[in-house]
Amino acid sequence: MVATCLLLLAGAGCEGPGRAAAGRNGAVLNPVSGPDGEQARGPAGATSDVPPSGRGPAASPAEARAAAWPFRPASLRIHPLSRAVILEGSATAIEARVEFFDRFGHTTKGVGMMRLELHAADAPPGGGRRLGAWEIDLSDVDTNLRHYDDVTRTYLFRLGLEGLGDLPATARLSATAVMPNQRLSASLTVALR
Repeated sequence: MVATCLLLLAGAGCEGPGRAAAGRNGAVLNPVSGPDGEQARGPAGATSDVPPSGRGPAASPAEARAAAWPFRPASLRIHPLSRAVILEGSATAIEARVEFFDRFGHTTKGVGMMRLELHAADAPPGGGRRLGAWEIDLSDVDTNLRHYDDVTRTYLFRLGLEGLGDLPATARLSATAVMPNQRLSASLTVALR
């Protein structure tokens, strides 16, 4: 029998007859495929065609897989590092940083449409005078990678403010992510001057 070597976070280790590979925190890692390449089977009921919302089957098999993925975004927030900045040539922009969290509270990536809107700070949530709106398709792999910041584990969107007219000193920035079988949103007040 050929030993299967695994590269572990704590170093390299091999799994073979009489040996177990220990992963992070000493947990034993199971192989993702068997000796003949067949996919390893998890415990019964490990996957489901019913999204966690319990609202019935997803619209397609791809959406069902996305809904059953335990690390899919469960919430989002506009990170407090979001702020107005002056770019080259005195152009102003908002550096909006959006962070997704899975159901365990860990940061994760998101796939879907991201809509960012800027409203007057005194406007009621979901209403009032809209100062500007931007849409970004995070379903596109290149776009997703271009906006993701590995250091802060947030998506960075530079939203140009030129051409939006006279802006107030503060505004409410809202982010809405539309992903398979879910819609997540958050807002944050940002200083524009």
